[in-house]
Amino acid sequence: MCDGTSDAPCGQERFCTVLDWKTLQFGVAGLIMFHMGLALLQAGRSRSKNAVSALMEHISALLLSIIVFWLCGFAFAFGDGNLFAGSSYFVFKDLPDSQLLPFCFHALLSAIPCRFVFGSVA
Repeated sequence: MCDGTSDAPCGQERFCTVLDWKTLQFGVAGLIMFHMGLALLQAGRSRSKNAVSALMEHISALLLSIIVFWLCGFAFAFGDGNLFAGSSYFVFKDLPDSQLLPFCFHALLSAIPCRFVFGSVA
């Protein structure tokens, strides 16, 4: 099992860690393709003269939501603190390297609702 118990053999624990990282990498790649698909769908549903504008709207909304998640979202969700909100990892302060890939996954995941709202308005 990949629960990090100490009675697991060393090889099995390493396999579980590698499997977790590979799963996160595929998740990040899938979310990037999902955002590209949403951008192309929105550009395809608009008039040809507005296609570049729709793509730029998608890219700017994606970057803005990732920046906001970087500033405070990751710290509130995963930082050390009380049960309601975290009080560490603001702007990656004292963030361990092992948390960078989960940050990418959650930042891309947090940008999806923003895309749905902008896509319905366009």
